Amino acid sequence: MDPLELTRLDLLWALVRVLLGGMFLRRAWIHPVSSWSDRLLVLALAGVGAGLVFGIVMRFTAVCAAVLLVLMRGNPLVDHRLVFALVVLGIGFTTLGWRYGLGRWWSGTPLVQRHPWLA
Repeated sequence: MDPLELTRLDLLWALVRVLLGGMFLRRAWIHPVSSWSDRLLVLALAGVGAGLVFGIVMRFTAVCAAVLLVLMRGNPLVDHRLVFALVVLGIGFTTLGWRYGLGRWWSGTPLVQRHPWLA
């Protein structure tokens, strides 16, 4: 098995485990979220993660991830989130979604043909 495939499967399993953990253990991220802003942040992070894992809407996802990372930064000079934001932008504006994800299939759908910014 390809190491990249194994990594994707691990990430997908972790996402499923965290999402469904609250149904059985009452410890998932869905249960303890208290405010609307926390819920929106969790949904935005889940959307960004799903877009990057599956390789679809890569440019839009990369820009959203970079904005979220920059807004969450702590140290004004050099923070690891700024480095992560640059890495995510690099991933989003290359052809990694086409090579290792569903980007090739996604760009052939009629929706993306009508709205090319979704590619």
